[in-house]
Amino acid sequence: MKSQKSKLGENKKWQRLKRNKMAIAGLLIICAILLIAILAPYISPYDPLVLNIRSRFQSPNSEFLFGTDNYGRDLFSRVLYGARVSLKVGVIVVFITSALGTFFGLIAGYFRKLDYVIMRVMDAFMSFPTILLGISIVAILSPSEMNAAIALSVVYTPRTTRIVRSAVLEIKGSEFVRAAKSLGASDFRIILKHILPNCLTPLIVQSTFVFAYAVLAEASLSFVGAGPPPPAPSWGNILSEGRQYIRTAPWITIFPGIFIALTVLGLNLTGDGLRDALDPKMKK
Repeated sequence: MKSQKSKLGENKKWQRLKRNKMAIAGLLIICAILLIAILAPYISPYDPLVLNIRSRFQSPNSEFLFGTDNYGRDLFSRVLYGARVSLKVGVIVVFITSALGTFFGLIAGYFRKLDYVIMRVMDAFMSFPTILLGISIVAILSPSEMNAAIALSVVYTPRTTRIVRSAVLEIKGSEFVRAAKSLGASDFRIILKHILPNCLTPLIVQSTFVFAYAVLAEASLSFVGAGPPPPAPSWGNILSEGRQYIRTAPWITIFPGIFIALTVLGLNLTGDGLRDALDPKMKK
């Protein structure tokens, strides 16, 4: 009986998500960009790192779809490979922030004695501007793709922690949790079996927004030289190199900017759709 109710609930959530046209559009955008990132080595016409001085600053044409940059590198190939860098960093950030944020959020929300210490530390991290804190951490670790992901994970973990903590505080007072305590269930069992599953909905929604923030932040770090070092084909690196020629060769900044905007738009639309679909109070 319980399994049938669970299946009915999942079907209703899926139906709500399918009726949300903007969410479906967001999913399609993300799937398309993910497909581009996976197939980049097969669909890019040129090596994104090969220099061709004779072809520098060519505007978009049949040979170079997005034109070329100041070194004659094919911009279309570099943008495709840039999707791999941005999505890789985003996935790593989401994985780390979800794991750490869930761990600290569960402890802070369930054990009141530890709540003050954990949340004050999180508040201290949140008091710093996002990009400034990210740049500071990368400066300590040295610029690289992985270090940029670690820095952004440190930046966004406090936000995930607060989301999970608020969900735990709400669930902690529920009847089924009190019933489990009265039956002698251990704190570990209550957290793992009763509280954690009910925190997954806000965590999933938060993860989509963290992904979007990570893509933007990675581009920002690369733009100021704190991300993957050149000549890595990162969207932020391409923007940084093209800013000097924005009047004479605007396509160098236009195309990576479009891909960043589309990625963030797709993730935000997907996050909004998941929030509406997974929220049990939504009646559609």
